[in-house]
Amino acid sequence: MIAAVIIALRLARNILIPLAFALTLTFLLTPVVSWLEKLRLGRAASVLIAVALSIGIAGGIGFVLTNQLVEVASELPAYQENINSKLEALHAPTKGSLGRAAASVQQITKELSKPSGPQPPTAEAAAATAATRASSRSSSRLRPIGS
Repeated sequence: MIAAVIIALRLARNILIPLAFALTLTFLLTPVVSWLEKLRLGRAASVLIAVALSIGIAGGIGFVLTNQLVEVASELPAYQENINSKLEALHAPTKGSLGRAAASVQQITKELSKPSGPQPPTAEAAAATAATRASSRSSSRLRPIGS
């Protein structure tokens, strides 16, 4: 039942949305029309004046918003430079207690990222070890027996 209502509302939204907008405008403009009718204007003239007044107000608001948007868009490079300078100022400080704390955090992060336990030798370390062993063997051959 609920699904049927949701489907019906979804299919009828092309009709219901303009109808809701019209009802909202009716409730907003009725006091204006009533006031104009009290001034002894006809009903049609009162409605036309109220609609023209509401269109003028909406157009004025749209004009102001458009000008503000264009102004912000034209000053966007200045805002971007300001934001970039503030972001650079927020980077890790190097002086004072906050700088020392940031350095400590970085050092701890490095220590924690190191793998624990014995490490397999790298190729360079294996070559250095082999070279050390070879040199110690050759030097042991040259030593006298009594020493």
